[in-house]
Amino acid sequence: MTVPDRFEPGPRPMRAGIDRLLKHLRAPTTPIVQSVFADWPALVGDLVGAHTRPIEVVDGRLTIEVDDPAWAAELRWLADELVERIQTGLGTREINEIHVRIARGNRGGAPG
Repeated sequence: MTVPDRFEPGPRPMRAGIDRLLKHLRAPTTPIVQSVFADWPALVGDLVGAHTRPIEVVDGRLTIEVDDPAWAAELRWLADELVERIQTGLGTREINEIHVRIARGNRGGAPG
């Protein structure tokens, strides 16, 4: 009786398993997730990057957290342009929508 290749003992690269898990979770591939989170300021620009951070990517929808309600309004207004900039920077269309949320503690009050 032979054992299928996928059950061979010994170490194997984790990337394929991580990509399968990400696909199951409806998230993009490992390189895309890595680029979005590691290269965020380069993708969106230093100014936007200083006031925002990526939170999650599910079904092509990137959730971004902002540090101020004014930034939330600005990014919602520029969402299509931001998606295009991210797609160009990543070289893929795996991200096709932006959802913006305000960081907890920064919901409409004056900065302390």
